[in-house]
Amino acid sequence: MANYYNFLSFTVPLTPAQQDWAIEELTRASTDEDEDESDAGVVCERSAGPTHLLNGRETSGFLWITSDECACIDQICARLQNIMRHFDIDGKWGFAWAQHCSKPRLDAYGGGACTVSQTESEWINTFQWLDKQGIANQWRGCMVGGIVDDPVSRSLRSGRKTD
Repeated sequence: MANYYNFLSFTVPLTPAQQDWAIEELTRASTDEDEDESDAGVVCERSAGPTHLLNGRETSGFLWITSDECACIDQICARLQNIMRHFDIDGKWGFAWAQHCSKPRLDAYGGGACTVSQTESEWINTFQWLDKQGIANQWRGCMVGGIVDDPVSRSLRSGRKTD
């Protein structure tokens, strides 16, 4: 059996006073029946950090958000939106993630990126991007009667070499 993972590591600009509420929001267990996972799968670390500018606003700290194994991207986006609404933070935050698997699988490796604001979240992953390029079956293969049907697999079954 293979294990699938989502890894991420990013920061969001929050003052030390805002970080406590944000950590509670990001690490709380789900109470909503609509949420698939029990938590967002993240670990948070506070940092007073150096003062820096974000969207023209000075910030005196940031919250470092990472995942150990299986970050739930949908929940992280929703909870980041809750934080932005709670503190009335304008602009956008964004992060990228990597997908990994404990065993070789055609659909196991990739990643994605998203942006989050108070009102929306947008994201794309590598699988969607390849689909938009019209080459999804070329990289992933498609199953035909339980047999992977892609150029490499066809050539292996036929004994012919591929370029």
